[in-house]
Amino acid sequence: MWDTLIHRFLRVPYRLHAVAHGRAARGQATVVFLHGIGSSYKMWDPVISNLPHTTPTLAIDLLGFGKSPRPSWSTYDTRSHAACVVATLRAHCINGPVVLVGHSLGSLIAIDVARKRPWQVQSLLLVSPPFYQAKFVRKRLSRAPEEFVRKLYKMMRNNPKRAERLLKLATRNRMFNKGFDADSLSVDSYLASLSSAILNQNSFHTIQQLEQPVHIITGKL
Repeated sequence: MWDTLIHRFLRVPYRLHAVAHGRAARGQATVVFLHGIGSSYKMWDPVISNLPHTTPTLAIDLLGFGKSPRPSWSTYDTRSHAACVVATLRAHCINGPVVLVGHSLGSLIAIDVARKRPWQVQSLLLVSPPFYQAKFVRKRLSRAPEEFVRKLYKMMRNNPKRAERLLKLATRNRMFNKGFDADSLSVDSYLASLSSAILNQNSFHTIQQLEQPVHIITGKL
């Protein structure tokens, strides 16, 4: 009840689960990591472990994923995600400059955070940002991604033991990265984020208006 009142009706953004390493010295930027859809902060562990120990970092579980709240009523669009990221920065007393590193969905959220806080976001590093025009996606993909995920999770709910065996096999064969956590993944937040933040977006337009340096990494396997 109180959760709904505070966050839904009073529109107070959620503070997300996050793992911090180190504290920024005066004027030093904190590197903030935002994972992709269906993942968690853990996907960044290999990256963070290879950074200099003097680099302050904050790896966040996005709204609806990992150990962060999963409100059933949220639209899970980029603005909602970004507002929660900003609230989390404040909760960790990160008021100085930040460098945003985002993967997939996290890239789109990083763009919106940079739009909201141009004085704080120093630069952006976007890994495989899913820049799509909503009209093109609706025409080409229709509801295919949603239907696929719904069928997948229906199978997992109806056959939990079989799903567990398949996921363990996939994990052993490195089909998923470390951040993928099927046990904590919420199909509702996944589908809502897919629809609101990825399939229906204007991030490519927004990114052209940013004044901060933006670096994009993409490729093929």
